[in-house]
Amino acid sequence: MGKSQIIEKLSKKLSESLSSEADVVYVLSRTRKIIEIDNLKESYGVLNFYCNFALHSKIDRIPKKIHDMFIKIKDGGVYPNNYTKTIIGFEDFHKDFQKFIKEKELPEYIYKTAGEIKKFNNLLTAIYSDTPVTIIIEKYIATINSTGIISIEKK
Repeated sequence: MGKSQIIEKLSKKLSESLSSEADVVYVLSRTRKIIEIDNLKESYGVLNFYCNFALHSKIDRIPKKIHDMFIKIKDGGVYPNNYTKTIIGFEDFHKDFQKFIKEKELPEYIYKTAGEIKKFNNLLTAIYSDTPVTIIIEKYIATINSTGIISIEKK
């Protein structure tokens, strides 16, 4: 499947209300493919991380912004957007996703109403709550449990 077919399928899915976890996983997996094909992992680091977060139980490569967030949390600080010990906030995700959607000229149905965004976030939370995720960061292992709580310990 080529990039144009992926964009076409993603466009079709994003032109309607996403009503299931499967819909959201599909959108994230296709988004991730486009990011990889276009070599945009750095440009869309947060979006790419959240796509990986939904698709994997172990992540060993993370973008600088996410890395810095985990290090700040490890050191007891508060990261912008009030992340303290939880990752389930989605502000940075939506910033990146909206930018991606505009750049790729995709439908913005999920940003049409606050209700659509809330429904999307609830589905995303349900996806993330299924499996704890382990993230390897330098000498540390960060684990995000089913409620989004982050614990960080030395390897």
